[in-house]
Amino acid sequence: MRRTWLLALCACVGPSMDPAGPDVDDTSGDSAPEVAPGEDDAVTWHADVRPIVERSCLAGCHEAGGVGPFSLEDDPADWARGRPNWAPLVVQAVASGAMPPWPASDDCHPLEGSRRLADDEVERFVAWERDGYLPGVPTRFVPGDPPEVIDLGTPDHLLDFGGAYRPDPARPDDYRCLLLGDPLTEDLLVRAIEVWPGERDLVHHAILFEITPGAAADEVAARDAADPGPGFTCFGSPVVGADFFDSDQIFNLHTYAPGQRPEVLGAGEARRIVAGSRLVLQVHYNTLGRDPAKIPTDDTRVAFWDLQGEPTHLIRTLGLPHTGIRIPAGDPEVVQTKVFPVPTRLEVVGILGHMHQLGTRLDVQVLRRDGSTTCALDLPRWDFSWQLGYRYPEGQPLIVEPGDKVQLTCVYDNSEANQPVVNGVQQPARTVGWGDGTLDEMCLTYPVLRQAVGTSPTDVCDGFEGCFGSCPEGDGVCLGGCLEGVADACTVCALPKLATCADPSCTGPLLALAGCLKTCTAGQLGCIVGACRTQSEAYLGCQDAFVRAGDCDAALAPCGVDW
Repeated sequence: MRRTWLLALCACVGPSMDPAGPDVDDTSGDSAPEVAPGEDDAVTWHADVRPIVERSCLAGCHEAGGVGPFSLEDDPADWARGRPNWAPLVVQAVASGAMPPWPASDDCHPLEGSRRLADDEVERFVAWERDGYLPGVPTRFVPGDPPEVIDLGTPDHLLDFGGAYRPDPARPDDYRCLLLGDPLTEDLLVRAIEVWPGERDLVHHAILFEITPGAAADEVAARDAADPGPGFTCFGSPVVGADFFDSDQIFNLHTYAPGQRPEVLGAGEARRIVAGSRLVLQVHYNTLGRDPAKIPTDDTRVAFWDLQGEPTHLIRTLGLPHTGIRIPAGDPEVVQTKVFPVPTRLEVVGILGHMHQLGTRLDVQVLRRDGSTTCALDLPRWDFSWQLGYRYPEGQPLIVEPGDKVQLTCVYDNSEANQPVVNGVQQPARTVGWGDGTLDEMCLTYPVLRQAVGTSPTDVCDGFEGCFGSCPEGDGVCLGGCLEGVADACTVCALPKLATCADPSCTGPLLALAGCLKTCTAGQLGCIVGACRTQSEAYLGCQDAFVRAGDCDAALAPCGVDW
């Protein structure tokens, strides 16, 4: 796996390399000097740098017992007594923008809870280095405002994976999918979710998935049963036999990184987790540099708090993938883009992106019908180790209207120099496509949607008219996009009903699609937009003329299609 010295400094990441700071004169045992007379204008640790560190670097990360490779709670005079001396590396990481970890650009839609330091704060670190890393006088330390404490009370549900897992020391980055409890016996309406790591110094990050009843849920249960330990090894998706993004089977409920606050929804908002679902927690354990005999077992749990009363809005995270990515071997800058038509009005309240290790940048834009563009997410320096979930500030959602389009762009470096290292050997460059494996790639974004409760279940294709009206005639890809868009229920409802109004000229493409669907195991939506997409688009291209002529209006009416 690709490593850089910056990862060794990441707040909340285990040491991926042994940081080799500058040599320190360690013969005297004396600490670095405090501010001497006449040096009152110098920048010091206690007066200038420590307040920033305590606010932005400690919680769950660079504190004792945190996942960071060293503690920043000690006086820097103590750092210099041993090797390595962390001070120069800390300044380099802050000055480069690598720390604190916040990959998202500020020149996009506003984001809640930014960890990025202000320019003058970064300059304080640089000046501290320039003045000789002076510790200064402890009494000059003035603590900032303590972080807001979120008291949710006792959780209504606290789920675990029924034991404890000892991360594999042979895997510096051990990705483990752990099933939380048995299938749910009833629907849950939750207003808050929080991951409680058992061993904070091992758990680098975690992703919580809901896998609804069906083939995907059966698969994770089978993989869990086949592995002798708790859970099973997984890197990209907890489900291999279904598309990672298959939004009627797999939902990304929550992401966790050290120092991250729990997800607490607004008044009347809830996430609905349906009965029969399996909850799977994918945990990234970082074991590099650990004594294999001393790696403890972990019993990370997930807490849920129920919504009291009936919800007014449901929160849902949806996957928009570019499964057709092709990244040629040796190319240092491969740009892959996909545009998703939007058939209905969306209220987006958060977003995240996902690629693997060759990714360098991920960008999501809303292409408006009037020709303007709105930025939804810009990750100018993709870092697989920091897959953060981003929430828009309350009252500042991103509204996407029917007829708009969502454009997803992923950029990759597939040069020889940027190949992952497996078992100490750097791999040769090869052409890479979509896949779940460590050496495969992905390109997808997860918009977090806020939807009002009470919408008629038949209006699943609301907004189709505006979307389809902008499609070129005979363009089955565009027709499919208007039926698919981000309203997966529209595809599931409308595609079978199209078959009832098919002209004999479309019988051949329809039979080809039916044949593909019979052999596909990814679920209806996953097959339509995944393995059988070519057949789907050929059939829809044939049907385009009959939809435009109104021949299918009666058949599609139960889905809310009005053309």
